[in-house]
Amino acid sequence: MKIVETSVDLPCFIGHALNQSAFEVSHLARPKSSLPYNLESEFDSIVYTIVKNVTRLPIFFAGVSLAIAAITVSGCGERPITVQSVPIENSNYPEFRRPDVDQQSTAKTTTQTENRMLVAWFDQPDATWFFKVNGPKSVVDAQLPKINAFFKSVTFDGSNPEWKLPEPWSRGPKKPMRFETLKMNTDPVVEIAISSLAAGQDRLLNVNRWLTQLNAPNIDKDEVDQWLKKPEDGDFFLFDAVGKGTGQMSGAKNAPFANAPFLQQMEKQARRGPSDIDYKVPAGWTAKRVSGMVPGVKFTKTSVEPPLTITATRMPAAINKWIPNVIRWAGQIDAKLSEDQILKATEKIEIGGVESQLIKLSGSEKDVVGTLSVYQGDAWFFKILADKKVVQDEEQTLRDLLKSVRFK
Repeated sequence: MKIVETSVDLPCFIGHALNQSAFEVSHLARPKSSLPYNLESEFDSIVYTIVKNVTRLPIFFAGVSLAIAAITVSGCGERPITVQSVPIENSNYPEFRRPDVDQQSTAKTTTQTENRMLVAWFDQPDATWFFKVNGPKSVVDAQLPKINAFFKSVTFDGSNPEWKLPEPWSRGPKKPMRFETLKMNTDPVVEIAISSLAAGQDRLLNVNRWLTQLNAPNIDKDEVDQWLKKPEDGDFFLFDAVGKGTGQMSGAKNAPFANAPFLQQMEKQARRGPSDIDYKVPAGWTAKRVSGMVPGVKFTKTSVEPPLTITATRMPAAINKWIPNVIRWAGQIDAKLSEDQILKATEKIEIGGVESQLIKLSGSEKDVVGTLSVYQGDAWFFKILADKKVVQDEEQTLRDLLKSVRFK
């Protein structure tokens, strides 16, 4: 077995990687799991990506060829990356020479008994909500009727979910990066972790992340519908899988980059209140603060059917750049744009005294108008997505709202 070793400068490489719209990751034991990771995806996918891949520097890919000419990183100059293929037993890195390195890594994430994971995926206009159950298969199986009834009881009153809590389940303590934690009366205790993210999350990315947490093989894009299905009488998608993985991220707390500044920033953002802007609510609209992993404000106009929303969301600026987010918005309306087209269509505006970017995207049936402002390390996104005629009629409403925004 051979690995590819590089002489890339570590800080410059990480700086380069984090400034890209996405980067390919490859898992030593899972050839099919190489995925482009959207950097506005779920927090633990970001942690998972960094922990499982970036922290394995020097970069190596087993069983594949790697050809890299050079990269240019601002402040690092042009540094060619020296690449050589060497037998694993001759590696300059002792941890790679140990024959049991893969077994050691796997042991940390493998259980003797099977675990079962169920995730209810709720798509809402301004957010994607996840209700995740993970625990020993026998325990989860016994609770399955209550779990299914619970998922089907979930409704949304404005931005946040409501549900009917089965007896004798209870609410658990508040935990970082979660909207709510629920506890089942089981031994061992099984939790339901409830979290939310910006709307339009990547289905393949999340399914493969969950499968990897279960030590199960990853899937291809054309298999997603087999793993995310709508149950009868349920207004959500359900992921249901069994494996001998723990169902959790491996090594996140002990990883070398677990305390990296951008991860600290995400955790700090989740803990602080979403009161970072002042604004004037447009006439005929209402405003409601949005909690959860992606805080912000949801503006709603209920005099039309369906109700129209403008969302203001806050994310860490270090991992939220303009072009990848515009590409994601374009995908939500089945539009495709190149990087050059995005740059040409981008309008420079001022929001709250901050130089910002605005773009209008047109799809076959829907349009999007979105903005990005960076203020004190936060990336603020304002967005309206609706039928073409609606967006045309309400674009000025969004622009007037933006003129009223003040960052604090």
